[in-house]
Amino acid sequence: MGFTGFSISLWLAPCHLNWQVNTKTWAFIFLVKDTMKYFSIKSFLVLFFFCFCGHCFSQDRKPKLYINEIMADNANTVLSPDFQEYEDWLEIYNAGDTAVDLSGYFLTDDPEETQKWCILLDTAIDPKGIVMFWADGKDQGIHTNFSLSKDGEWIGLCSNDGALIDSVRYGEQSADISFGRYPDGSDNWAFFNLPTPATANINPGYKGMVDPPQFSILGGFYRGAWSVTLKTENPDEIIHYTRDGSLPSQMSEIYTSPILLLSTTVLRAQSVRPGWLPSPVMTHTYFIDETTELPVVSIATDPANLWDDEIGIYVEGTNGIPGYCSTEPKNWNQPWERPISLEMYEANRTLAFKINAGVQIGGGCTRKYPQKSLAVYVRAKYGPSKINYRIFPDKPIDRFNNILLRNSGQDWWRALYRDGMMHTLVKNHMDIDWVAYKPAIVFLNGEYWGIHGIREKYNEHYLESNYGIDAKEIDILSGNARVDQGSAQYYTDMIDFINTHDMTVPAHYQWVTTQMDVNEYLDYTIAEIYFANSDWPGGNIKYWRQQGENNKWRWILFDTDLGFGAHSRGQYNSNTLANATAISGSYYANPPWATLLLRKLLENAEFRNQFIQRFAVHLNVTFNPQRVIGIIDSLQANIEAEIPRHIQKWQQSTSFNDGWYYHINVMREFAAKRPAHVINHLIAKFGLSGSARLTVPYHDPAMGDIFFNGVKLPADSSTGIYLKDIPIQCKAVAKYGFRFVRWQGLSNSSDDSIEVILTADGRLQAIFARDESSVFSGLCLNEILALNDQSHCDENGEYDDWIELYNAGPEAIDIGGLYVTDDLSEPDMWQIPASSPQMTTIPPGEFLLLWADGD
Repeated sequence: MGFTGFSISLWLAPCHLNWQVNTKTWAFIFLVKDTMKYFSIKSFLVLFFFCFCGHCFSQDRKPKLYINEIMADNANTVLSPDFQEYEDWLEIYNAGDTAVDLSGYFLTDDPEETQKWCILLDTAIDPKGIVMFWADGKDQGIHTNFSLSKDGEWIGLCSNDGALIDSVRYGEQSADISFGRYPDGSDNWAFFNLPTPATANINPGYKGMVDPPQFSILGGFYRGAWSVTLKTENPDEIIHYTRDGSLPSQMSEIYTSPILLLSTTVLRAQSVRPGWLPSPVMTHTYFIDETTELPVVSIATDPANLWDDEIGIYVEGTNGIPGYCSTEPKNWNQPWERPISLEMYEANRTLAFKINAGVQIGGGCTRKYPQKSLAVYVRAKYGPSKINYRIFPDKPIDRFNNILLRNSGQDWWRALYRDGMMHTLVKNHMDIDWVAYKPAIVFLNGEYWGIHGIREKYNEHYLESNYGIDAKEIDILSGNARVDQGSAQYYTDMIDFINTHDMTVPAHYQWVTTQMDVNEYLDYTIAEIYFANSDWPGGNIKYWRQQGENNKWRWILFDTDLGFGAHSRGQYNSNTLANATAISGSYYANPPWATLLLRKLLENAEFRNQFIQRFAVHLNVTFNPQRVIGIIDSLQANIEAEIPRHIQKWQQSTSFNDGWYYHINVMREFAAKRPAHVINHLIAKFGLSGSARLTVPYHDPAMGDIFFNGVKLPADSSTGIYLKDIPIQCKAVAKYGFRFVRWQGLSNSSDDSIEVILTADGRLQAIFARDESSVFSGLCLNEILALNDQSHCDENGEYDDWIELYNAGPEAIDIGGLYVTDDLSEPDMWQIPASSPQMTTIPPGEFLLLWADGD
């Protein structure tokens, strides 16, 4: 028995090596020969037969499988049948004479992880057959858990024990060009402009890529008829072009003479040459006799991507799914993305940017409207991975992963700019995450498509661009703690705590303030209640936090279309404060879970008092009727000249009630009458004795600022309505070179922070004076970097934001003990340590760098 076991172990060892080194095979035979005294000749021959011939059998049975063709930049070539999307793919070719079952084999894009994705289905490849897999990260069926990089990478096919069968390392790929073997299974790799997914590679490939054609005039705005000439540098090249948005192909028209343009047209052209890859497609939109005063966005795409019954995203079609307020399947409900060429021109007709991207249908139930929202996604598979342009002048953001061309949501039937107007109201006046707005005209394949609002898309990339946070390190929730990204754990823990603890206890409330940004939440709820958004708080709610300890939840303002008088539940006299604090929901948008947080926090006196008077300050300042009506009118003027043509295109748009001007007047009336009703709602809700007027005389903004409950007051003399019985938190903040002296009127205190309680009408003035004793003359904020993209790193090797101080004075200045803040209502936000003068002293004419990194 011992010998048998010994002989088996010796037989297995070399077979496991797959007989790759012949000397080891003969060494094994010699070893057996040396131990012949334990075996018969017959035993030796049997053993030799099984080892040697078994080796032969194993070589014959090794599957002859090859990674045969890949496409790492499938922008517009073939749709995956399961998801109807353009995704990366690869194919496996069986060069053997017998079928091979791939069940249990592995595909991977990581040589260190050979068993990355297992082929689970009973997938067999016939002799000389091909099986195709979608490398799209979806991890189901024939869809792998990884995608292919267009910049180049390694791909491997491994057996069920992880042994490598075949691999390929490829370089940078071009859109819609595949890379494969010719002939199938050979060692010769080539590029194919006519990819052959799941079928044989039938052409020998190409040597290189042709240069794109040259246009005599570039896209833009022109008067009257124009001709465009196309040319190439090589006489062997020909040019194919289209005028309908489709990509040029061998079947497209061949350029032979100048192209006459009589109306707005999209020209797409491509140079081809025998034996070479076609050039990249060049796209130019020519706007002929267009008179719009708005920015213009042009989208070019194959018409089938929009209108085809099977794959079109803009139609009901025959390949849809139910959802978004529709029980019947609709193509526009599918999460499909289609490739586009995107151009944007500013109102002054200068080209803002041109980029290849993807587009999906955006929005929720408004997908049913004839004019739909379009969500634009900029991905590396199409070209540059970001729009590098400052689209919105009121935000210092010049890189976008995606944007939304919004149809105005449910306001499509009414005013077309309600949501954009409300976001404009709060910008620079509330601590709130608002979404930028810019009205524009859209053309689809050269056809006028009406007014859209260019908006930031409120997702992880919005937070990345607005806060400089890594998009992968954010928790984003919507609705009742539904996870959009990351985890809901911190939020559900906070809600559980609030549910099980008495919020009247200061320590309990203080713990909550460590979990959520209370000031931002106050502004967010105040805005939604003032707007009378009838879809809120149970709908259109999204909140987020940066992952990690000590980060707080914030809320994003979005989709307020059914506010500001648009809905019967959202009129100027609607008590949305009662709706937002109802214990049992009265309608679909205020279920108990949606009102719980505000209800519980209002049990705490500190939060309640702040909520009441902060609301009053915003009614007097942010939502002052004169200011609001001025913004309504200015945004009306922006699009007014375009409304007739828009309505001619979309006759149902603005058609509710008595048309567009009717809805403008509804918003103006709302602005004028809403504050008085909200004050009455606050008095009734909290059992207050009434309201009173408080006048704040003019103060010089160069000398200092005044804040009531964290809201900055305008410098002009103003009279506002505040609530009796509730303290108003008043703070005076002197500017550099000045000092606060005292209050005058309701208080004569010299403290810069006081509280006053109104029992009748009153007056309060802040007195500032020049500070002649300042020892910091010459100290200034000299330079900042708010988005450090690897320009300079700190001592820890991190690329963080920074602030540069400069001493322009004649003497050294020690800044230890001074404060740095990004919020004038919180001037003592961060104090510069005073313990190390050698680190905080700035010599005359020198600089000091502060890292604004939260550390």
